[in-house]
Amino acid sequence: MNLRQVLDRKGMYIYPWYISDIAVTKDIASIAPTNVKKVFVSIKDNLLTMYYDTDAVDKIAIYFLDKILVNDIFFDEVIKNIYHCADDLLSFCRESAEKKVEKMSDEELLSIYRTYTEKLRTLRIWGWVPPILDGMTDPFLSQHLLTRFGEFMVTKGLSDKVSEYYSTLSSSERESEVQGEEIARLTLAQSIVDSSQSEEIIQCIKNTDEGALQEKFTSFYALLEKHTQAFGALTYSYSGPAMTIAYLLKALADDFERGDIRGQRKKIQDHFRNIKEEKRKIIEAVDLSADLQREFRVSAELMYIKDWRKGAYQKSYLLMDVILQELAKRLDISLKEIKFLVFDEVREALTGGKGTYYKALLEERLKHCCYSVENGIIVVSQGKACEVLEEKIKKESVSMEPTKMPIGDIREIKGSVAYSGYAKGIVKIVLTVEDTDKVNEGDILVSSATNPDLMLAMRKAAAFVTDTGGIMSHASIVSREMKKPCVVGTKIATHIFKDGDLVEVDAKNGVVRILKKK
Repeated sequence: MNLRQVLDRKGMYIYPWYISDIAVTKDIASIAPTNVKKVFVSIKDNLLTMYYDTDAVDKIAIYFLDKILVNDIFFDEVIKNIYHCADDLLSFCRESAEKKVEKMSDEELLSIYRTYTEKLRTLRIWGWVPPILDGMTDPFLSQHLLTRFGEFMVTKGLSDKVSEYYSTLSSSERESEVQGEEIARLTLAQSIVDSSQSEEIIQCIKNTDEGALQEKFTSFYALLEKHTQAFGALTYSYSGPAMTIAYLLKALADDFERGDIRGQRKKIQDHFRNIKEEKRKIIEAVDLSADLQREFRVSAELMYIKDWRKGAYQKSYLLMDVILQELAKRLDISLKEIKFLVFDEVREALTGGKGTYYKALLEERLKHCCYSVENGIIVVSQGKACEVLEEKIKKESVSMEPTKMPIGDIREIKGSVAYSGYAKGIVKIVLTVEDTDKVNEGDILVSSATNPDLMLAMRKAAAFVTDTGGIMSHASIVSREMKKPCVVGTKIATHIFKDGDLVEVDAKNGVVRILKKK
């Protein structure tokens, strides 16, 4: 077993991560040759660090890739089950959230929570396929497709077009939920521009004056509320909150700052209108083989559903907050605190007479906790016990650094090309939504992995660079939709670069170089 640090991210809790880790260390064996033998997660000072048995992950990835490349049977099964299980999960969550939870017994609430974890685990079995193919250590599908396409293009004498054509051919032809929200928001913005009170409303938006909007422009404020309700889960990520009016006003203010609202909306819509034709022209121009055409179609569909199924997870998290909030209320703790307990602990606290014990334990757990999962069994620790466990894990694990060179001496890193191009700018490390305000127009956004809650910053950035992910990652999807250079899967970008560094992003060759240290 080869434990490797694969991710660090701020603002995360034990829930809902642990449900996914139970699924990958036990349930995934129902469709894979093995399960992941061990997962170890540490959360200290609001920073989550994750270690995975990457030997098993790589073995599963190669198995999935081989099955998908052989024929469409396994691929179709994955797609069908993701949609089916997601529909089942969300239907259950919606029904549960609509119940009068305050009148339910403790046992009824716990039953909902237990059933939710079971349904989420079932979805996670199939939902793990796209991210594992996308790569936890190496982007297996991306590497396979890029290698084959590169060899094909050499035979055509077009090796200089590999990155450009690859970015287009592997893109989804369907708009992501992120782009759906942006189109809806720009439609809302256009209605403001066309209104007789546009100047006053826009000024309130730019001032983030929610009170004035609610008081003076009630019908417009109702539209804002409707928008946040429709797209609330988009910015939830793993720990919330859902999209707020304040967030929406900041996004609208940015829209108005850019100007030409109708043009902004048309640009997004044109991308999806034109991408199919752009692919057709490339396929005809290079006479792309039928098997490569199929592999590009598979890649594009997996890219879309990887992002879609993340949206399904987030919708379920948001809906389940209704249940967790009521459970937390009965335990006299906060919503955040209950997310530092796993199901069995919640059950023991509520019906096993251990409420006082866990309430006291949480004070320490919120500062520093860790958990390990093996064969679906989770063990949670906190405080000094974690320090001992973490030290042992660090000694046994393999560094995520792809080089033996000291961090301070590295001037250049490599990753996978998500969208070809070139950009030069100032680095801004963005790990949480709180970091988005420091990003200015033309900066280079560097993150462990992007999520929809970082979209305000991504719109301003000239290019994206991430530690994790491959062709199907959120950063890859957004870079193609925005047509911005993007290099993913560098493993160490957030550890090498610092805010203020001047870098160049050569996304044609998947290289990011430091031009000047801050």
